Amino acid sequence: MATIFMNRKNMNEIFRSVIAMTALLLSIAASGERRIHIIESPNLHCNDTVVVYSPEASANHRDCPALFLLHGWGGKWSSWEEHSDLQAVSNRFGFRIICPDGFKDSWYIIFLDRPDLFAGAGSMSGVLDLKYSAGSKELIPPMVGATHIEDPECKAIGAIHRLERLVDVCGEGAPGKVLVISCGSSDTKFLPASEDFVRKCLEMNLKHIALFCPGKHRWNYWTWVLPYHIDWFSQNISDTTR
Repeated sequence: MATIFMNRKNMNEIFRSVIAMTALLLSIAASGERRIHIIESPNLHCNDTVVVYSPEASANHRDCPALFLLHGWGGKWSSWEEHSDLQAVSNRFGFRIICPDGFKDSWYIIFLDRPDLFAGAGSMSGVLDLKYSAGSKELIPPMVGATHIEDPECKAIGAIHRLERLVDVCGEGAPGKVLVISCGSSDTKFLPASEDFVRKCLEMNLKHIALFCPGKHRWNYWTWVLPYHIDWFSQNISDTTR
């Protein structure tokens, strides 16, 4: 699971470079409304579905911050709304929530590729080091032209091996962007990936928040921890605009 959020002033640029259709979603989204949009693109093997929630209490709904709420492996665009009242979450925090379909077996490294365009990013029980992935031996290496998960081609797409890209935006003295890393302490399969990621953030003096608390690799943990992610993002917006 992953969360990426951004301030309004950066939206148009990131939407053009990541999901061109998302600009249209913002222009037509109404306050307090849930909308589903189908994205057709020659770059995709099939159409992509995106669901968007806009907060009811926003006086100017086009200027509220946007949160990309991403599903995990095997999920789809509707996974989050099937387990959480996203309209209530949107209303509570004043964020527009955008849930795209990353397809069954995709990984999300958008923030690591273009950290200048986002205000922050988060991981919930994420496979931040691909050596912990269930497909680390058979699936991932052939996809990138490698033979082993420790080959350079595989490391190049793993989040933990791309943190150098964040020094200028999350490092000491950088302009206040934040990483939020959370994982259930009983998530024995993926907890080590989050712990390793946090240790590297500490070594590199990257601004981050880490939350390890009781929970398993289950929806009841992710829906519980989501408000904490958004609350920290919201505070970060306030801190950087004072």
